Amino acid sequence: MPGPIEAGKSLVFKVRVGITMTDISCYVSGVKLQQTMKMLEAVTGCGRAVRPSHAEYKIPLDGPFSAAEDAILGPLFNPEATTETDWEFYPIGSTTGKPKYYGSAWFTEYSPDSKSGDVAKWSGNFEPSAVTRTVV
Repeated sequence: MPGPIEAGKSLVFKVRVGITMTDISCYVSGVKLQQTMKMLEAVTGCGRAVRPSHAEYKIPLDGPFSAAEDAILGPLFNPEATTETDWEFYPIGSTTGKPKYYGSAWFTEYSPDSKSGDVAKWSGNFEPSAVTRTVV
């Protein structure tokens, strides 16, 4: 029997800033780890075969815009970067027994957004080349 459903309000998301893994959860209102299996189709003399080819990953996230959040994420969006950024995602908290996803990724999109009379927001996207899952 499955356990109780746990709300994502205790999500933890960290990124490497310099040599430190920095928790940016207080600046994030939503994170989604999108994992897609790409398939390879081959037509042979014996018919058609479909096999997994590779996985593709995206991590869209968003939150309220602030100077503190921008000081962390703004520099990560760097078209001249030569290395990916390490990240960690704990969808339901980081206590013992909870799932943890982690890896390295390019920060490929960063969009601060402000409308007159509304709360300023930001959205962004990490694109990992691989994702590892473990349990804390």
